[in-house]
Order: sequence, then C-alpha cells, then structure tokens
Amino acid sequence: MPSLAIADRKEQKEEKKMKKKIVLDSQEEADYSIEKKKKKELKLKVAESDEDGDSVKKKSKKKESKKRKASDDDDEEEKSETSSELGEPVNLKSEKKKKKKLKVSDSEEHEIIEAENPNAVSRFRISEPLREKLKSKGIEALFPIQAMTFDMILDGSDLVGRARTGQKSLMNGPTKASKNTGYGRAPSVLVLLPTRELAKQVSEDFEVYGGAMGLASCCLYGGAPYHSQEFKLKRGVDVVIGTPGRVKDHLERNNIDFGSLKFRVLDEA
Repeated sequence: MPSLAIADRKEQKEEKKMKKKIVLDSQEEADYSIEKKKKKELKLKVAESDEDGDSVKKKSKKKESKKRKASDDDDEEEKSETSSELGEPVNLKSEKKKKKKLKVSDSEEHEIIEAENPNAVSRFRISEPLREKLKSKGIEALFPIQAMTFDMILDGSDLVGRARTGQKSLMNGPTKASKNTGYGRAPSVLVLLPTRELAKQVSEDFEVYGGAMGLASCCLYGGAPYHSQEFKLKRGVDVVIGTPGRVKDHLERNNIDFGSLKFRVLDEA
C-alpha cells in the first residue's frame, strides 16, 4: 500500500510539471503571436507612412510642375505681348537698315562701274537732268560710237559716223543761251530718216530724253494729216524729226524755218 501511494504522488507531480510546461508553452506561443502581430502592425504602419510620404511628395511635385507651367505660360504671354507691341517697329527698323544697305551697295556698284568704264555717262558733258533720265532707263554708259564722237559734235564739228544698227543716238540739246524760246520758235535740230517707222522710233526717244531737257519735238512723216503737224510747228519746236518727203512738203508750205538750225542729222543716209 505505501508503494502505491508513493507512485500516485509521483504521477501527480509529473502531471503538475506537464501542466506547468503546457501553460508555459501556451504562454510563450501567445507571447510570440502577440509579438508577431505587433511586428506586422509596425510594418504596416511604416509601409502606410512611406506610401503617404510618397503620395505627399508626388502631390507636391505635381503642384510644383503646375506652378512652373503656369509661370512659363505667363512668361510666354508677356513675351508675345511685348513682341507684338514692339514687333512692328523692330521689323521697320530692320527693313530700313536693309534698304540703307541696298542703297549703299547700289551706289558703291555705280561708283565702281563709273570708275572702271571709260564710256560711263558721268565722264561726259551731259546735263544733270539728262543724266538722271538715262540712269532711270538703266543706261550707265555710252555706246562706243557715241563716246568717240560726243565731244567733237558738242564742239560743233561736222562728222560722218558708222555703227551697228540699234545703237541709239544721244541728244544733249542746245544750251539755254543758244536755245530759241517763245511761241512759234524755229527748230534748232533737224533729224532726217528714210522711213516713217524709223522716224517714229527716233521721235519716241526724243520725247523721253528731250523732254528731260525741256525740248519740244515734232515728227513729220507721210500718211498722217497735215493739220496736227502744222499746229505743232506753228506753236514752236526745238527738234524736227521726219522723212524727206513730208519735210519738203512743209518747207514748200512755209510751215518750217530752218534758218536757226545748229544740228543736222542724216540717219541711215
């Protein structure tokens, strides 16, 4: 019997120990699970805080980019307004500068041409109005036949010249001292041509270049009415251009007085 009691006590002690172990193990497991939960919660909180920080950063970046875009747009608008306000005068200034440069370059080119070309218009005794008219027509120099004979003719020498067709004659005209003036004045220049076509061509040149000198001209040719030609001759002209037949007819009618002639030209004689 005493041995059985001892055995029961031992069993009871072992059961108590086992219970204690179970309780301790359960407590440890509970503590471990609690720690795990705390760690998870901490991780979640950290992750949430990081996400919140990233979102805040992203939002701040977006706000900054929007502000930058708005400031850039404002700057562009201000620039466009200032450019629109100042664009016209700036363009006008640049255009004026370009025109000035072109004028300077053109004048320099003319000076170079005149310096290099011995037949340049500026080298001869040509009146300023006629020189300007020639330049306006693009004539910067005389033909060789004109350059060779200009001074001789102007000095009053008689001359016979030959040149290729198409080299136009040049009219400097009588000086104011020797020029006849007034109504019904007699002509100072006579130009005779073989055909009315040539007479018309030469007359057109005299109207352009002689007009710059204040010279009045009249073209006389057959096939045209006498009345209009007589009217011009009676009013007075400085230059008569015509064909021999019609000029002779007006001489016979006493419509022309060649007593004051200073220059006589026979074209294609």
